[in-house]
Amino acid sequence: PRVSHQDVDTRRPGRHRPSAPQGPRPPVGLGAPGAGSAAASRDRLTSAQEFRSVLRGGRSRGAGGLVVHVRERDGGGLPRLELVVPRAVGTAVERNRVRRRIRELWRELVPCVRPMDCVVVVRPVAGKLSYRDLGTHLRGCLRRLGAASPTGPAGCL
Repeated sequence: PRVSHQDVDTRRPGRHRPSAPQGPRPPVGLGAPGAGSAAASRDRLTSAQEFRSVLRGGRSRGAGGLVVHVRERDGGGLPRLELVVPRAVGTAVERNRVRRRIRELWRELVPCVRPMDCVVVVRPVAGKLSYRDLGTHLRGCLRRLGAASPTGPAGCL
């Protein structure tokens, strides 16, 4: 039904915003700051060749469902990590949980580890381990591989 003229609101609606611009919009940027840039990949192995060289030419130790492969790197810099978490570990949720836990443990250990490339292969039994147990096994493997940095804090591995 129509509203009679005397009851109509004479003020205009509150549309004070200009109309949307035409053309494509800039990217939203949902990733972490620096994601996809060279700065974000400094702490990870970036090519299949680097990955293979660690697995074939490095040393390895295993404990508690983790197999840690390391290879010394010339030139210094930060130690780099790559993870192998196969489907046998569990569902995608379980695999991602293990990845997050190991990456967080690695961030804690970076000041303690010499400049080297490290590949951690996760076995199915490790998917059931707690954060503390994963940390114990990872530290133990790195300790046995002699990965402790002489300039790092004492006793962190």
